[in-house]
Amino acid sequence: MSVDDAAQSDPAMTVGDPDGFGRYGMLDEIDGRYLCHVCGRTWRHLGAHAAGAHGTPAVEYRRAHGLAEGTLLLVAPLSEKMSARWHEFRSPEDLAARRGRRLTQAEMSQLGDDVPVQQWCDRVRALLDRDDSVSAVSISESFGRSSTWAAARLRRYPPVEPVGASAERWYEGFAAVNAYVATHDRLPPTSSAAGRWLAEQRRLASAGTLIEHQVAVLAEQAWWSAPAARTRYRHWTERLAAVNAFYAENGALPAGEDGGWVRIQVSAHRAGKLKAERLAILQSQPWWSERASRSLHARSTTH
Repeated sequence: MSVDDAAQSDPAMTVGDPDGFGRYGMLDEIDGRYLCHVCGRTWRHLGAHAAGAHGTPAVEYRRAHGLAEGTLLLVAPLSEKMSARWHEFRSPEDLAARRGRRLTQAEMSQLGDDVPVQQWCDRVRALLDRDDSVSAVSISESFGRSSTWAAARLRRYPPVEPVGASAERWYEGFAAVNAYVATHDRLPPTSSAAGRWLAEQRRLASAGTLIEHQVAVLAEQAWWSAPAARTRYRHWTERLAAVNAFYAENGALPAGEDGGWVRIQVSAHRAGKLKAERLAILQSQPWWSERASRSLHARSTTH
């Protein structure tokens, strides 16, 4: 495909017409560097610049600016240097050594399709660290993919520092979730710091990257393994038992968190948001009608 043929791809443009900072169908060389049509700066490797700075692969850059299909987008001295470097290591043995060996069947089985991507990347990094004969290229080729496939995966999934790498920080998040569940009788929202911590632990657990101690601590919590609805009901009944025990001993309702829980139930009842089965349970408690009546009476006298 000639330059003249390329120019015909855009009937409105002819070779030499102004095209951005350059000329359509032409490469302008200034002081040994090619002028970029898009930004007006000069580069020795225009193709790499267009892809990195403008997100335009070389083939699209040529097409957009009327350049012939085989036009090199790097200046001659750099092209010659790269070619010489290639020929320096052109022997099959050298190339094979640099690309790395193919994976064994046992290594392939450790990186199967059923392995989560984050865990796959962590295993690949461990393999690369301990075995110099393996490379990201050879791993890609072992899976029948392009030579850059494994490297691209590793970039997309960088190493995840377990939240528990700092025991103090991990336990702060753990305590925050426990405190929220105890106070609100439900799991924290994902918009909160405690909710984000919990979501991160679930993600790490799915990826298999939680350390054993963290797994054991979390497994002891009802809110970790039980469905959310069952967890909320369990905490609700535990709070009810605490209020009943206090009332039976003191003949009055408790203050503090347990008293706050009672107020939440009354408010939910007033708003019509208390579930029927929970309301039935509360109405069977000796303190409920007295507490609810006082609250409703106080509400009516304020209007």
